[in-house]
Amino acid sequence: MDQMVKSVGGRLREERTRLGMSPADFAELAGKTSKSQERYEADDRRPDTAYLSAVSEHGVDVLYVLT
Repeated sequence: MDQMVKSVGGRLREERTRLGMSPADFAELAGKTSKSQERYEADDRRPDTAYLSAVSEHGVDVLYVLT
């Protein structure tokens, strides 16, 4: 997929993959369910600030994810 057309969910998935984590493990970092993680990555839902803050503490580039 072209870098310019990636969605928030696509960039979030990319960051999770870069960190070598499964959706379930990544969701656990932020206190969410794996179903919530799947919805974020599918762009069915948008992550809230608490989620973004939690994953940023584990190396996620939140600025990249959002922009």
